[in-house]
Order: sequence, then C-alpha cells, then structure tokens
Amino acid sequence: MRDGTSDVEAWVLQLPGGAAFRGSWGVNPTGRRQIAEYIVDQLWGQVPAVLDAGTTAFEVVNALARRRAGGPNELHTNNLAVLISALHFQMPCKLLGGPVDPSHLCTLPDFTPDVLKTFLPAGEFQTVVTAASVRVSGTGITIRARRPDQFTFKKSLLALARYKTIAIDHTKWTDPFDGQFEFEVPLAGVRIVVDKLPPASTGGPGLAATCSNAGVELHVSSRES
Repeated sequence: MRDGTSDVEAWVLQLPGGAAFRGSWGVNPTGRRQIAEYIVDQLWGQVPAVLDAGTTAFEVVNALARRRAGGPNELHTNNLAVLISALHFQMPCKLLGGPVDPSHLCTLPDFTPDVLKTFLPAGEFQTVVTAASVRVSGTGITIRARRPDQFTFKKSLLALARYKTIAIDHTKWTDPFDGQFEFEVPLAGVRIVVDKLPPASTGGPGLAATCSNAGVELHVSSRES
C-alpha cells in the first residue's frame, strides 16, 4: 500500500462483496496508477468530473487526493470505492444512484443522456470511462463486458461530456477475455490514455495507428514508452 492512500485502499479491499473489484485490483496495478496520475497531472482541469466504475477510477480519485490543488470543482460517480475515498479525504462527491452491484462496488444508473444531465451541473464536464476489455479495429475501439448493465451509463457519459477520457491499461486488450457484450465507442472528441502500447499484433491494426487515422488524442503514461 502507498503512503497517503493506504488506509482507504485497505478498507475498501476488505469490504464484503467486491469480488470483481478485488480481482481487477491485482492486475497491472503499476499501469493503472501511472494512468491515473497522468490524467490528474496532465489532462484534468477544474470543471466538474464524473468517474466511472472500476479500479482505475479509484486510482484517479486517490491520485487527485494526493495532489489536492487544481482538480475538478465537483466530483460525481457511480463508484462506491471512489465515494469512500473522496469522503476519506474530505473531497465533496455525489453518488449517482441505481441498483447496487456489490461485486463491482458500484451503482448501475440506467440513465439516458437526457436523464443523466438532470443529475449533473449545467455546462461542460469531464469524464473518465473504463472497460473490462477492449478490442481495437481499423475504425475504432469497442468496449467489451461480461454483462451489459453499465453500458447505458457509459454511453450517456460519452455522449454528454465535453472532455472524454477512456483509460485503458494494456492488459485490457492483451489478456484473454470471455465476455460477449460490447459497444463501439464514437471516437469524435475522445482522448485515450494507456500505460504502454502493446505489440500491434495483439490489438488488430494497433492502437496508435487507429488513433492517428481517426484524429484521436493518444496519451501514453509510462515513461518507458
């Protein structure tokens, strides 16, 4: 555990349930931390932010807590771990409601864009969206999952946000995945942050080529890349 966030990390990881969250926590933790710190240090402004479910979003709020200055002026999330961390560090945070998924430590807001915007501040906001797995093709990026119950929320975030960041550690497209649900991400206005680029052979035509062809910002957080 790391200084400054060790207490809240330990507490979250000991919560009842959370099996899927804990399973993800142990996969490429260094890469996720690099992505989170890069987003907070290089990309985020002071407009309101919405964080998605998952361990990368938890890393983002912890990185934000370590920095404390110059971050979003409002924070919204469906991620219970993010909410706990924000409360621990006395950062104002609003939970977006819905049925609770105890394994992933999140709520499942089934909000269309018109409904979601009634829960968010007027004007522009920034968001970070994550995925259990991705597939890269010559035309874009597909978010994949074993269940589709977070898709409506993710699509609504991507439709409404002024600043859209998709955070993907490289294992999300190099590791085997048995999920059968997916949707393609419209790449217009999207920024993609990865910890490092895997060989093109494991990602179709390669993420760098896909982003270049689509005019999408690609950020690599690892200093070794």
